[in-house]
Amino acid sequence: MPESLPLIDTDVAGEGPFKAAVQGKMVRLLFENVPSQLATHPFLGGVVVYLFRDIRPHNELIIWMVCLIGILLFRFILYQAYRKNLPPDETAIRWAYLFALTTVLIALVWGYAGVFFFSLEYPAVSYVVLVILAGITAGSFISHSLLFQIYFIFPLLAVIPLSFRYLLVGQPEYTLVGVICLLFVVYISLHAKRAHHYLQQAISSEFHIKEMAERLEDKRQEAEASNRAKSRFLAAASHDLRQPVHAIQLFSEALKGRVADDNQRKIVSSIQSATQSLDNLFGNLLDLSKVDANAIHPDFKNVDLGDMLRRVQDQFEPIAWSKGLDYRSVDTSVYVWSDPALLERIVGNYVANALKYTEKGAILVGCRRREKTVCIQVIDTGKGIPNDKLAKIFEEFYQIGNPERDRSKGLGLGLAIVRGLAKLLDAEVKVDSVVGRGSCFSIELPVANVKTGTIERNGSDLELSSSLDKKLILVIDDDITIRVAMAHLLDDWGCRNIIAGSAKEAERLIDEAGLVRPDLL
Repeated sequence: MPESLPLIDTDVAGEGPFKAAVQGKMVRLLFENVPSQLATHPFLGGVVVYLFRDIRPHNELIIWMVCLIGILLFRFILYQAYRKNLPPDETAIRWAYLFALTTVLIALVWGYAGVFFFSLEYPAVSYVVLVILAGITAGSFISHSLLFQIYFIFPLLAVIPLSFRYLLVGQPEYTLVGVICLLFVVYISLHAKRAHHYLQQAISSEFHIKEMAERLEDKRQEAEASNRAKSRFLAAASHDLRQPVHAIQLFSEALKGRVADDNQRKIVSSIQSATQSLDNLFGNLLDLSKVDANAIHPDFKNVDLGDMLRRVQDQFEPIAWSKGLDYRSVDTSVYVWSDPALLERIVGNYVANALKYTEKGAILVGCRRREKTVCIQVIDTGKGIPNDKLAKIFEEFYQIGNPERDRSKGLGLGLAIVRGLAKLLDAEVKVDSVVGRGSCFSIELPVANVKTGTIERNGSDLELSSSLDKKLILVIDDDITIRVAMAHLLDDWGCRNIIAGSAKEAERLIDEAGLVRPDLL
């Protein structure tokens, strides 16, 4: 038995890998319609036997009905075997041949009824048989047109013989019925072929779309894997990448104290400014990479919100004053359940963003207590943000009012980091803004249970004197460039220092110097 026949149009399915898949799917759909056919044919056969009970011999009717039931039983067994085997697409055509065989047998049985049960004495009964045959032909229009050659079997063997039987009578009314039957077969066959083409095209498109979706999914996974690899690399290498920048900052600070000429000091200050800008931008990129690489794991605890807002104020209030802005922070005694470091970074980024885009007026930082949550808000009197850009400002590298990409205005990563950190904290960030009046950035967090939780307070219990003169400073760093730079800087500050590359080396140097403990580590 051949593995393939022109049961499908190669111009639709193509000669590639989809041809077998399309053919297999069409055969599969063909068998799925078997249960409805098994119920229809016995019923219609019983109607024919009932109508001809007094016209044809009972033995003939019984044999005819047994043949019909037997063929349907054979088709049912074939259907069950197909479901059990679920053949691959490449061999599905063999099952289509077996299905076609049962269709030939069923058509012959019905064709026999149409020709040999025909009676001029009872024309109404013969018309009923004609209607039944036409109904079966039309009823299988969708299911059998999946494979057009199988569909054409039934009208060819069952309806057309009856049409010629009407034509052979020789009477005008019967001739008209015969012609109508032939036209019906031609008409519905043409539409069946067209339906076959459309069904095959739809199935072929389904496979093409599925393949495209799989390709897109593969590309998406490759892109995500590449992005995660990049993020993991930056997150893992953040210390090594930032060390040279940190060393440049230390060397430039040491150099500034040793340069007397004003012009040279300005050059050093420019170096420091550029290095600080580079450090900030580099730090933001690395922080964002850590978020993307899932390298940050929140440490949830009860956080004193008032204490945290005071630290943010200490950090940013001098910057606000230098720009002529009023910085206001509303004190609070509420505690929230969050990661203290990540939360402080979020609020700090909010405030830094407000300072960047506010030229006059004030920055207000505070919180609103709700039933079970606290909403921390940073409100400014800046330029405001258009409504169509509110959803974009939390995207990476997106900035408003910086088309020239001035690095002094940042890279547009501050709010992207906020979004990533807020996701880690399972918190919601919002922004409301009116152009020309200002913006309000907020984050909502759950209120903490201070009775059972651990209260987090940042800060050191050690109070250092304002002067480092003659103090003994112990520096431990594994990077030799940082150690050399720190030694120069501490010498300029008038400090005594011990510079070590490890804790073990530091212990040895302290023992050799006969010292008990340094003033600062």
